[in-house]
Amino acid sequence: MMVQEGITMRYIAVFEARIHIMKYLGLIKNKGIPCVVQSAPRVLSQSCVSAVYFSYDWDIEDLVTPDVFKIYRIEANSNYKQVYPKPLKSRYPSRYR
Repeated sequence: MMVQEGITMRYIAVFEARIHIMKYLGLIKNKGIPCVVQSAPRVLSQSCVSAVYFSYDWDIEDLVTPDVFKIYRIEANSNYKQVYPKPLKSRYPSRYR
């Protein structure tokens, strides 16, 4: 987990363009949500783009905008779980994919 000024950052929002980061940063700062902009982990983004790290205790869907590419929850041992968009589940068993 990442800690910034004593607050544990629990989510990472990844974007496709820097302008989207700046718009999103303004949105969540206006809501009083603790956040910081840093480089996205390589496993989450193929490009060298920044990401918004933030802490939020309510429904993550409240923070989804058209600019958001993906949101990940930071889990133990630097693991990440995608929470938006929700990963699709196939209707078919793995042997048919």
